[in-house]
Amino acid sequence: MIVSKFKQPLWAIFFIVAFALPAAAMTVSKQAEDGVTVASAIAAIKTAVEDAGAQVFAIVNFQKGVESVGETIRPTTLIIFGSPKIGGTIFREGQRFGLYLPLKILAHEDADGQVWLSYDDPLHAARIHGFTDDHPAVKNMHNVLTRLTVLASDG
Repeated sequence: MIVSKFKQPLWAIFFIVAFALPAAAMTVSKQAEDGVTVASAIAAIKTAVEDAGAQVFAIVNFQKGVESVGETIRPTTLIIFGSPKIGGTIFREGQRFGLYLPLKILAHEDADGQVWLSYDDPLHAARIHGFTDDHPAVKNMHNVLTRLTVLASDG
């Protein structure tokens, strides 16, 4: 019978998906105020990061990248930044947390022209890698991402 032949693999797939999903990063998204563009949001984040003494490692403009191969997408830019001082603290205790570093915020425009700012929450990543929510470096990263997202989305 065909159904019984596939019953066991289907259960295996169910369990793999069920147990893998909690390990996925929790993404936080904030809708920007009217008038905020992807470019202005990224510029605000860049300025705030540099003013705080941290480093902007890269700004990836996906729209320009896609245009280079003759395609088009709506504005989508990723800013990658961090502070070796904060990152070094967490690396000493668990290097796998480096999967979430440096910090990143994605700014993108949806089909309705609305700008969104998104990031993977370090608090969730901390739980996956055995850190507590009140770990000072994790709390600091969470707070920085929250503040920068609010700053950039408020115009």
